[in-house]
Amino acid sequence: MWLDVSARSHHEELLTLVANKVLHAIRIEGRDPAVSVERIIDEMRAALRPLAPDLGATEQIGLFGELWVLSNVLLPTLGPRICHLWSGPESERHDLIGQGVHVEVKTTTRSEPKHEISRLDQLKAPVSKRLLFVSVMLERSLGGDETLADRVDEIREKLGSDGHALDVFDMRLAQLGWHESLRQTGVLLRFTFRNVHVFEVAGTFPRLPDDYVPPLGVTGVKYSINVGSLPSLDVSEVQEVLLTA
Repeated sequence: MWLDVSARSHHEELLTLVANKVLHAIRIEGRDPAVSVERIIDEMRAALRPLAPDLGATEQIGLFGELWVLSNVLLPTLGPRICHLWSGPESERHDLIGQGVHVEVKTTTRSEPKHEISRLDQLKAPVSKRLLFVSVMLERSLGGDETLADRVDEIREKLGSDGHALDVFDMRLAQLGWHESLRQTGVLLRFTFRNVHVFEVAGTFPRLPDDYVPPLGVTGVKYSINVGSLPSLDVSEVQEVLLTA
């Protein structure tokens, strides 16, 4: 592998740092060369920009839940390719889009599993596909077990030497507002995982009818659902559905 770096003498020290990071990403971590160069240069540019805004409480709660599900529900069944199916950062209708199944993750710190639905079509299964709804319950407290940083580190460790999956995962995180400097800001909230249940959105699952049309002039509808009394899928049933992704 050749890496040609040209710099003025007073920039050599900085460019050497960049070159070393690129070489480490490609040779040691096995990441894609072009993606690695672009990512590392972006990181250097970001270091010179004003600080990015911190993730708010709502964003941290939602992202923590998504990462928990990625790590503990999706990765064990689908492996590293789950990073390519993770569509939440792309502002898609659902958080995961597979060939035969979509997955929507909702996270709450309330005492009961109530979740806000923010789109008319969010609980509508795509044609010829199944839709899973994952309800994650957390407790937010100063003495909580984990922060977002712990979730991020766990997934990176599980992805191991799959450099391409790591690249995609890091890119998705950045789209959601995660940046490594958050670790030192003191703004990361602490959470303790409480419970998770997976449901198939079908039959009597609480939602607006698929053919519901809002009145003329209504441009958006938000509503809440409570899944506390619903029967959830067991592990084998969830795995069976996910394998169609």
